[in-house]
Amino acid sequence: MVVVAVLWLAACLLLINALYAPVERLLRQQYVGRFDALSANARAYCVKNVLKSIVLAGSLPASLYVVQHRIVKGEMIHAELARGVGSLYAANDVVALCRVRLPPNTRLHHLVVLALALYNLGVDYDDSDSIFSNLVVLCGLSIIPFTVNSYLGLRRLDERTAGALARIALVSYLPAVLLNAAWQTRAVWRAMAAGEHRDAALWAGLCAAIFADDAILISYMWHAAARRA
Repeated sequence: MVVVAVLWLAACLLLINALYAPVERLLRQQYVGRFDALSANARAYCVKNVLKSIVLAGSLPASLYVVQHRIVKGEMIHAELARGVGSLYAANDVVALCRVRLPPNTRLHHLVVLALALYNLGVDYDDSDSIFSNLVVLCGLSIIPFTVNSYLGLRRLDERTAGALARIALVSYLPAVLLNAAWQTRAVWRAMAAGEHRDAALWAGLCAAIFADDAILISYMWHAAARRA
């Protein structure tokens, strides 16, 4: 099963990398002049985020189906589906590490995602007692605010709608991050109570790196939305 997971992750990486070119052509046609006026890295950043928003939007139904069972019903279903969606999510960030010069906080976020992507290949999601099985919730709730990436990808290309995009994105982003942070804090607390201090510390550190980047981005988008209100 691990071999299949590795092959799927490799396929996702190749697919995401191949999609950069058509998304770049689409943005160049849609935003004539504006797109080419950006630096090469800024163009790659736009492509990366627009592509990610499309992929996450397509992954949302499957993600919600799995995550709501884990959170609401306390059960894990379709573990391999969750693993596959996780690899598809991670592929966007891993490819971006190679193709885009990212801000330090975003680069750290993506490096953590790379580490989690490798762990995702073999984690036992059916073992609810393992703190690392909460990766399915960490990833699943992160997919919900896909409009954040729409905003990041289009903010330099369509200033008229940038404020509206920021406000729309915040409606899903802020609750998703708060719920995710609360869930992971609960998981860390339970692991500590069970005496699994090393695993709890490792998981807390990984989650903290993710949520720190989320906090920076939420603050930025909040001010961007306020400026364009």
